Amino acid sequence: MPLVTLKVRCALCGAKNDPNAARCRTCTRPISTEGNLASQVMYEDALWSQPITPRRRSIRDIVAVCVVIFLLLASGNYLWGSIGPSWAHLSGQEDRDSTWKPYRGNPLYRVDMPGSPMQIKYQTSEGELDLAQVWINSQWQMVRDNSTVSAVALSAARTDLAATLIAGTVTASPDPRTQTASVVAATIPLGQLSNVVIGERQDPEFGQQFDLTATYTNWPDEAGSGFLRARTISFQGTLYVAITVSEKTDRESLHTRLIEQFLPTSAPEPTP
Repeated sequence: MPLVTLKVRCALCGAKNDPNAARCRTCTRPISTEGNLASQVMYEDALWSQPITPRRRSIRDIVAVCVVIFLLLASGNYLWGSIGPSWAHLSGQEDRDSTWKPYRGNPLYRVDMPGSPMQIKYQTSEGELDLAQVWINSQWQMVRDNSTVSAVALSAARTDLAATLIAGTVTASPDPRTQTASVVAATIPLGQLSNVVIGERQDPEFGQQFDLTATYTNWPDEAGSGFLRARTISFQGTLYVAITVSEKTDRESLHTRLIEQFLPTSAPEPTP
């Protein structure tokens, strides 16, 4: 009858080994450190204190990595991007093009715009609209103005379009609030406005002034949609209008830049 062979259990992985084995057959850790110097024993304990097999990542580790990546992307978009609603990014971080200059195509008002704006006139139910219009990209640089005529240039402008700047005049009506809504809608033919909100500015330095916000679709083509802001001024028989039509997102800082220099030429200079 064969004798029972005793086995030595590995202190690291728990595998059973022959008593004469120098190393564990599973993890290769030395079986015994008897007879070694104290320094050698300490070295062996430090060397083999962890299993040699790599630790598997837990679900918690994966979730933590995903959270870090999300926070980095969200921070980058907030500081430098323009994706999503206005609270998700700094609207004032857009690069402001330095080529804007005073527009002199209409002697009734002054306004700063890039390029050489297109001059558009057409009849509406409110009278003849006399408009200046220019398309810009996300860096506020002109991509379509009066000089853009070729099919290739027009296609490239549509691809780069981030916002349209519009300024113009029409004969004022006795009800400037109602006229504001109809005139703003007329500036983007075939476009559909919704969620229209009109507020009258209190104690303006001259005339009656209104701010309008809305969302729009179907302009400048069926794929177009976004957010619209407008400032109208009813003064001395003329309604002055400045509009920012922003693709996809609200560019409030861009509209602020437009109306900062929008003023009827007969109006008093704003007080500092």
